[in-house]
Amino acid sequence: MNDSNSRPELFALLIGIDYYAGNQTPDGVRYTSLRGCVNDIAGVEKFLRARLQLDDARLFKLTATDLGIAVAEPPEKLPTRKNIIAAFDAVTQAARAGDQVYIHYAGHGGRAATLFPDLKGADGLDESIVPMDIGEPGGNYVRDLEMATLLQRMTAKGLVVTLVLDACHSGGATRGNPNVRVRTAQNGQIDWMPRPADNLVGAPQALQAQWRDASKNKTRGVEAASGWLPEPRGYVLLAACRANELAAEDDFDGAPHGALTYWLLDALQTMTRETTYALLYNRLVAQVHTRFVSQTPQLEGEMTRTLFGADRLAVRAAINVLSFDAAKNQVRVNVGQAGLVDVGATLAIYPPETRDFGDVTARIALAQITALGGGASLADVTARLDVTKPIDAGSQALVLNAGRLDLVRRVALTTRADGGAAREQEQALRAASAAIAAAHAAHAAAGEMWWLESADAQASPHYQVSVNARGEYEIGDAGGAPLPHLTPALRIDAPNAAPELVKRLEHLARYHAIVELENYDDVSPLADKLTAQILLPPPTWQRGQKIDWTACAALRAKETLRPGDYFILRLDNRSRFVLNFAVLDLAPDWSVTQILPGADQALATLEPGKGTHQVYRATLADTAQTGTDILKALATTEMGDFRWLELGALGAGPSRGRGAVTPRTALDALLHSVAFPATRGVETARAASQVWTTTQVQFTTQRA
Repeated sequence: MNDSNSRPELFALLIGIDYYAGNQTPDGVRYTSLRGCVNDIAGVEKFLRARLQLDDARLFKLTATDLGIAVAEPPEKLPTRKNIIAAFDAVTQAARAGDQVYIHYAGHGGRAATLFPDLKGADGLDESIVPMDIGEPGGNYVRDLEMATLLQRMTAKGLVVTLVLDACHSGGATRGNPNVRVRTAQNGQIDWMPRPADNLVGAPQALQAQWRDASKNKTRGVEAASGWLPEPRGYVLLAACRANELAAEDDFDGAPHGALTYWLLDALQTMTRETTYALLYNRLVAQVHTRFVSQTPQLEGEMTRTLFGADRLAVRAAINVLSFDAAKNQVRVNVGQAGLVDVGATLAIYPPETRDFGDVTARIALAQITALGGGASLADVTARLDVTKPIDAGSQALVLNAGRLDLVRRVALTTRADGGAAREQEQALRAASAAIAAAHAAHAAAGEMWWLESADAQASPHYQVSVNARGEYEIGDAGGAPLPHLTPALRIDAPNAAPELVKRLEHLARYHAIVELENYDDVSPLADKLTAQILLPPPTWQRGQKIDWTACAALRAKETLRPGDYFILRLDNRSRFVLNFAVLDLAPDWSVTQILPGADQALATLEPGKGTHQVYRATLADTAQTGTDILKALATTEMGDFRWLELGALGAGPSRGRGAVTPRTALDALLHSVAFPATRGVETARAASQVWTTTQVQFTTQRA
């Protein structure tokens, strides 16, 4: 324990279950004994003791070592339901506000008939961790609502919590490798046996109230991809896989371990004080996929938090290197056609822990995409810039050149009869032309894509640049009409006016490239399978109330919203594939912000034939009378990340969700999901356009 003047301490609760007493519940659900869970806990304990100086007084450990017909540990050290709950309470009692609590569970996950039908419905299921005594008379699970309450008690006390669950609760089986086992009930069985609700960690009504509160404040209409808990608030959750995947254990270095725990410990060896959970996750998911391509770990919660710390660091969105084939000198990266790149795109590769991507000296290699996928691609390494630093799964990359000539925008510099003195106009336009040429040269020297070119007499321009009667640069569309919301005004006699003009033009080119991003493959199995709609709730509806869908109306073509109006974005997956998606808000201030899933997350998941929704409020800049937002949904069946497409507000610095603001708390953070991983060679077996799709809707906000 500590006092108010001492440094925060680390507490750990470690639970590993290889031996399951009885193995079978009365209604026939089997939880076979495992082999690697106790090894997992031993490895985690070793790391925490060696690297973070964890001592016996702050370690709470429950394990069940399988000796065939018995266990090695004394009764008080066994992971029974009673002991697991008591250990949670003991840690909460012992730690003080500001202390770190690390919880690691390795064992079976399970699904059972809910004890909370009022909340989940008569046929609802509770996702649970499975104590070792589940098969004994009176045995019960530690259910999702109980876990949420136990964690809420910790965060309410001011504890900084990290929860790792190396388990799963979906059905399925492995094939061909007898060493591989799945950490869930045999064949994914659901336990429908009625169990008592009189010995829970709280009264059922209180547990349901806490769950509703956590769910009510969620910032999206989809469930967390791990399927364990509502969106984490005040803690980090690292789960072994998505809700519809399997958590495997296998032999690693001659001993059985869970895949998540083994690669987690491997990734932690390289951590620094500035390593965030997001950086750790990038390396971890890439490593797991080297052996189990259909097991995708999930990171939910405060991703920008530093490992075993409370600090939050800003992390620029980059592209994840999924693997490196040294023999082929080739990397696999999670960007593809849906992310505005093409064959020939060039990438700069950085070490996994990189935070300053503006430092060109930090680059360790250059690569060029040679096999394009929808959400993931292969790229040949064309230059090793720092051979002392390895390229590895989890290395980061930035797109230098998208490899697409169709993204280049033509600019015409035109004089105007109403634009003031002809000489001043000509001087200002010559300065603009020189600034465009200088920027082009600088981008070329850095190997980066240039988005602009001069329009000739045969080609219509995308943008017209002129000087207005007020002595300001003015950017117009192809017909010369001024583009709105380009603030502040840019006077031609202002310092660096021409270079600033070029920055605006490049920003607009990027923005419009995202607007026009479309998959034109009409025979793709995903063509027209992702639909979006804006619905209006009843005027009396308030946040926290249940939505009456029969009373909702579709937003009509010319109907406008007022600042503060609620609206619902509805997405439906009409395909037969799991879609992994993100929604971008292209706002009136020329910003592009991923609003679903939220801050520092990658993709959310939408099951075949399912829909999801999100409630937003329309907003408008104080100086604007009207503005139009485009909500663009991008989806892929592969791995992908569209975060790198984000842009700040033009001329006003970074902007987050100016047009569509999600009601949220300071601690809310959303799902970090990645898509179904593509198998080796998939890019050459099918067109990239077969595995991604997009759709978009727009709305206009106008003051009364």
